[in-house]
Amino acid sequence: MSSVTDFLTRSEWYKKNNVRAFIFAMLTAIGAQLIVPAYPVPFTLQSYFVMLSGALLGSRWGALSQIMYLFMGAIGLPVFADLSGGFGFLIGVSGGYLLAFPVSAYVTGLICEQIDNWFGILLGLFIGTIVILIIGALYMTVLLEKNIATSLYDGLTKFTEWSSLKLLMAFGTIMLYRYFRKVRSQSSIN
Repeated sequence: MSSVTDFLTRSEWYKKNNVRAFIFAMLTAIGAQLIVPAYPVPFTLQSYFVMLSGALLGSRWGALSQIMYLFMGAIGLPVFADLSGGFGFLIGVSGGYLLAFPVSAYVTGLICEQIDNWFGILLGLFIGTIVILIIGALYMTVLLEKNIATSLYDGLTKFTEWSSLKLLMAFGTIMLYRYFRKVRSQSSIN
């Protein structure tokens, strides 16, 4: 009887986490539609949700949510910026940034799991952001046949202010989430 109970409990856990991962994939898609035009890659809120997925779902489920997002876009669903989709976007100019999302969510989640305090959250968000920027810049270097130093400089400096704002927003969101979760758990004990 115990193995049946264990299976059902594990099954419910997987269902809940799959739903949560799908929700973050959809939030990333919504974030893709909030655009500030820029060349060659527009500013969006995608990475905000990428960071949240890693920090709130953990490394594996956060990465899975972003793999779901990329899969939806690759098969043509309009989840990328400007309600676009298709495999071509993954091999286009912004493809490196998109392909970095699962890696970023994983790294962010891993750091937040290992250092479970405000510093760990901030460090995870920072490293996760850097992962997106570096992979995106390196991908553009290859795609546009640019100098690697120039691409890294452009890729890191161009997005600094916008990425910093999203990092701070994500940090605030996570800290509020943790606060309300703590208050809720304390009120249910009483």
